[in-house]
Amino acid sequence: GFSVAGLHFADIVDSGFLREARHLNAGVLLYTKGLYSAAVDEFGKGLRVNPASAFGHYFTALTYVALDKPKQAQAHLRKSLEKAKDFFPANFLMAELLASAGDFSAAARYLEATTKSRADAGALIKLGLLQERLGNRGKAEAVYRRFIKLYPDNFVGYNQLAWFYASRGERLSEALELAKSAD
Repeated sequence: GFSVAGLHFADIVDSGFLREARHLNAGVLLYTKGLYSAAVDEFGKGLRVNPASAFGHYFTALTYVALDKPKQAQAHLRKSLEKAKDFFPANFLMAELLASAGDFSAAARYLEATTKSRADAGALIKLGLLQERLGNRGKAEAVYRRFIKLYPDNFVGYNQLAWFYASRGERLSEALELAKSAD
């Protein structure tokens, strides 16, 4: 699926948007058909019409990911986020690319941005795991607690927080109760 979470009307509708739209539509169609090089060309036409397009840069980045060109994808994501800093999918994809490259601190910053525009369950868990990996125990715990508060019927948050405590030999009675809630 695709989300427009974090986008504001002014982020996408400007003087170039209507002229760019036909290229966006054609590019998305080519992308969904697996014609990635043709999609990049079509998105490029749209970006020549509307160089600051949050959508155009995001979809170009997505296509570069499919072409296994992460550096080009990151460059377009940066431009998308210059126009629309809260754009959920652009922040999420940037976090994924940075985590894949081993830049966990930067990935965590982008995941934090995603969870401000939309408290997505997957983004929250990934953020908690990254915070743990970075040694930010307080932040990781806070993320897992936020997950539980927002998704009380989802076992994953209870399980992650239980494991977080149990693996450190901390708060074992609370860890047990969390594990029971997860079960």
